[in-house]
Amino acid sequence: STTINSGFAILSNPIRQAAKDGWFPKAIAKTNKNGAPYIAYAIAYVVGILPILLGLSIRVITNNIVLIVSINEFIVFLAISQLPKKIPEAWEKRYYRISKPVFYVGVGFAIALRVLFIVLSLRNLTPILAGFTITLFVVFFMYATWMSRSERVDVKVSYELE
Repeated sequence: STTINSGFAILSNPIRQAAKDGWFPKAIAKTNKNGAPYIAYAIAYVVGILPILLGLSIRVITNNIVLIVSINEFIVFLAISQLPKKIPEAWEKRYYRISKPVFYVGVGFAIALRVLFIVLSLRNLTPILAGFTITLFVVFFMYATWMSRSERVDVKVSYELE
């Protein structure tokens, strides 16, 4: 329950921003009088409670969460590895100064750890659940690719150079 509760706080802003950018219907970004994105919270609640309703053990839920987080972080670390090339002005103005070789070794290590976590999680899940999770990732990736090529998405810059 603590993980689910912290998930509400962690997920609200990214989901709300994604809805504002056009990835999700704008209604998901609606907030109540206190500023809480109640539709996003309801979706997170359903996603959080579904494994419990399906009778999955805490071990299975944990392994599946580790798999999902590891795949997400693997993608993020791959993107981070491209920062010096994709945003050279940000790389030059970065707060923490490390050499590119040290940066690439660190990111490479993080990527290797995520691959290890993915493999270990897959080994601890049933083939059906692992296949379902991977299938969902493929579907979501196809959706994101389709949406990014459409004119419905207007991503706001979310990094600062200063």
